[in-house]
Amino acid sequence: MSGDFNKKLELLAGKLHAAKLKVAAAESCTGGWLSQAFTSVDGSSCWFEAPLSATPIT
Repeated sequence: MSGDFNKKLELLAGKLHAAKLKVAAAESCTGGWLSQAFTSVDGSSCWFEAPLSATPIT
C-alpha cells in the first residue's frame, strides 16, 4: 500500500476511534483486501469488527 493511502487510513482510524464508531466489512470481489488494509493499522480492533470474506460455491 502506498504511503499516501496509509496516511489516509490512519487518519480515518483516528476519527473512528475518537467518535467511538466501528466499521464492519463483508467482502467478496475484494478478496479480503479491505480487512487486510484495516487490520494493518495499530489499534484497529477498537474500530474494526466482524470482517467477512465470502466466496460463492459453484
